[in-house]
Order: sequence, then structure tokens, then C-alpha cells
Amino acid sequence: MRADCNTHFGGVRLIVLIAAIGAIVLGLLMVNHWSPKRVVARQQIALIAALERRSAKRLDRLLAPDYRDQWEFDREEMKLSVLDMGSQFILLTLLPSETTTTFGEGTAEVRTRFEVTGNGSPLAHEIIRKANRLKTPFVFHWEKQSAWPGDWKLTRIENPDLATELHGYRPGDLRRAMENP
Repeated sequence: MRADCNTHFGGVRLIVLIAAIGAIVLGLLMVNHWSPKRVVARQQIALIAALERRSAKRLDRLLAPDYRDQWEFDREEMKLSVLDMGSQFILLTLLPSETTTTFGEGTAEVRTRFEVTGNGSPLAHEIIRKANRLKTPFVFHWEKQSAWPGDWKLTRIENPDLATELHGYRPGDLRRAMENP
């Protein structure tokens, strides 16, 4: 009877040890997966995909409620401007390069250049030409919005090489013009 008891407790100890090691490995994987560096990188990739697809719905999940860019567009105006410019493209590809990310306390700044390719209207080709001539990278400002480790939202996009004067353009103008001939 004593031998059976020792064998039983030995098996239980082995199971407990394996479970403990498994929990530690899983915990380390989760910490790595939810690290700010990885979350912001995933959010940046999701943002590029949303821009390429001209998806207001995807942008909505990425933009902070207090989003404000260098043209003073809020989050709703940003989504409208992406739809306006995106409506000129049949195909749009943004290839990031020279990307660097710096972190502060609950903030991240992603600097990246883009090679822009695509096809569409004459305005689309002009956007591509101008975007590919920019000398300075775009700067994307991300902020952690809550205690949840994956809750990073975009608060601002800027590029000092882009014109700040938009000559009367307001987000939604192109869409409105297309709807009202």
C-alpha cells in the first residue's frame, strides 16, 4: 500500500510541476505578446491596412476619441478625409521604411517614411507623386488609453513637409461633390 501511495504522490508532483512550468511559459508569452512595443507595432500595421483599404470602420477602432492632427481634423474628419482621398484610388499600397519607435510614459511615437504606389484618378497619381517626394517621415503619436495592455490609440499624425493650408478643403468635400453633380 505504501508503494502505491508514493507512486501516486510522485505522479501528482510531476503533474503539478509540469502545470507550473506551463503556467510560467504561458505567462511569459502573454507578457511578451502584450508588451507596449508589440502592441504599438500591431496597431501601426492595422492603421496602414485601414488606410490602404480606406476603411472608416477600421480607423474607428484605432483613433483616440481626442484625435487631432496638424490640419486640426478630429477623428470624424480624419475618417472622412481618408474616404475622400481613398475614393480617388482603385489600388493603394503604403510600404513603410526607416521606421523607428520611441516610448514615453504611456505614449509612443512611430516615425516612418512610405513608398506609396497605386492606381486611380489623376488626383490619386498626384497624391502618390507628392507623398513619394516627402523628405521627412510621418510621425504617428499613440497613447495608452486604459489599464488594458492592448488599448493603444492614435492621437495625432503629422508631417512637417505637408502643406498646412488646404485651400478651403473640408473633410467630406469630395464625397459631397460626387453625390451632388
